[in-house]
Amino acid sequence: MESVVNVTELYVDTAERKQNLNMLMKQGFLDRSEIRFLHRDGREIWIQATARVLHTDTGNDIIEGFITDISERIQAERALKESEERYRVLVELSPDAVIVHRDGKIVYINQAGVEMLGAKGSDEIIDRDILDFIHPDHHDVVKQRIEKIQTEKRPLARLEEKYRRIDGQIIHVAAAGTFIQYDGIPASLSVISDITAIKTAEIEKRKLEAELHQAQKMESIGTLAGGIAHDFNNLLMGIQSRTSLIMTELDSYHHHREHLLEIEKYVKSATELTRQLLGFARGGKYEVKPLYLNDLIFKSSGMFGRSRKEITIFRKTQPDIWTVEADRSQIEQVLLNLYVNAWQAMAGGGEISIETENVVLDDVFVSPYRVPAGKYVKISVSDTGLGITADIQERIFDPFFTTKQHGRGTGLGLWYHQES
Repeated sequence: MESVVNVTELYVDTAERKQNLNMLMKQGFLDRSEIRFLHRDGREIWIQATARVLHTDTGNDIIEGFITDISERIQAERALKESEERYRVLVELSPDAVIVHRDGKIVYINQAGVEMLGAKGSDEIIDRDILDFIHPDHHDVVKQRIEKIQTEKRPLARLEEKYRRIDGQIIHVAAAGTFIQYDGIPASLSVISDITAIKTAEIEKRKLEAELHQAQKMESIGTLAGGIAHDFNNLLMGIQSRTSLIMTELDSYHHHREHLLEIEKYVKSATELTRQLLGFARGGKYEVKPLYLNDLIFKSSGMFGRSRKEITIFRKTQPDIWTVEADRSQIEQVLLNLYVNAWQAMAGGGEISIETENVVLDDVFVSPYRVPAGKYVKISVSDTGLGITADIQERIFDPFFTTKQHGRGTGLGLWYHQES
């Protein structure tokens, strides 16, 4: 609280204080001037002086006026200024973005916010609409939150949103907001954390979990297929042996002999099916031999192209392609199924492009696929067909999965095989 000061309690013993008195004597008056004095008890105090100089006939000048102790106000102003400075430093050094916006316009942003939004300086952001940096999907939510802050004048909890940087890149953030007075005018303050790395990690985690689930599912199917294949193979052996016994007892011209020969053909086809099932179950034996894929591709695509005149096939094969270790029949089956599915997706005709390329896969690339890093040959097959929707893409490697009507096909017919 301000109070009147007894002048006799003050010392005027420094050049600064003497300068104020000399100014008074020179100009003849002081109007609410703030002056720092030293109190008799040693305290430094601030006074506000309103005074004038009276000249007497005796030649002795008299100072007349009011002196008020304003030390408490000066100390409060100093404390407020120091507090504001501390908060300013904290905000500027904050790792989170701090944005103040008023009537939708940004009036302040700290350095972390400038960097988060990809700007070179705050001048690229100040006075711009806050919605310029928010993904359109979240405009309505942000507008509602700003209105709620101004209406209720209380903090709002963090909410995940998507922001758009100056370069157009979308980032994931968690934003909290509160009501403040900025330069004496109501405004909204937002504290924003960039959680893009966290969201990316979560997406990658879900992807890995899905891959693990798919691998477990395929392993279960493989176990089931292996059991069925073994039992089925035993039945085929019984059919084959009984057929052979009957044929040994029949004359070569017997009218049932032709039917028995057909039975043997069916048994042979069924045996091929069990071989594939056992291979899928990782229990079968593939005929893995050195294979030059360019020759296989030219032969298989040429044969398919001759039977489908409405399809044009383009081949772009790397001349010095590496020799691979693979089962020829498996590769042929994969390519044939890709050709057939491409043809069925191009009802009025179209183009199929096949390309081979030598590639070296590192540990990072192969880690999700459980195959060793090293040299591989990449076969790319593309077509001008209708394409596959995202939900269907997730299932294309499921055994026998197809979108075709019953009896029209069994999808890609691809088997997943992992050597032990």
